[in-house]
Amino acid sequence: MDTAGVFALPAEARAEVVAREQRAGLALMKAGTLKSIWRVPGKHRNVGIWSARDADELHTVLSSLPIFPYASFDVTALATHPLITGDYAFARAGASSAH
Repeated sequence: MDTAGVFALPAEARAEVVAREQRAGLALMKAGTLKSIWRVPGKHRNVGIWSARDADELHTVLSSLPIFPYASFDVTALATHPLITGDYAFARAGASSAH
């Protein structure tokens, strides 16, 4: 999430948006929607791990953020890795079908 746009606001308006964003972020973390978040050093940018049923729900959550009108978002969908699930059936199926 690139939040540089919020810095174009007058100081008082920016402080109000940032305060509302902080409250929204904490509520989303408590709800389990925002799993984790990191700052990108040297930039007005952060990277978060979000949990949503689908792209529509994620869009609804992101567009509800107070900072949404002043931010831009890059979204990359993630799938659970077999190291987590232990399901390597795809690898066995690929190996046996290759012979």
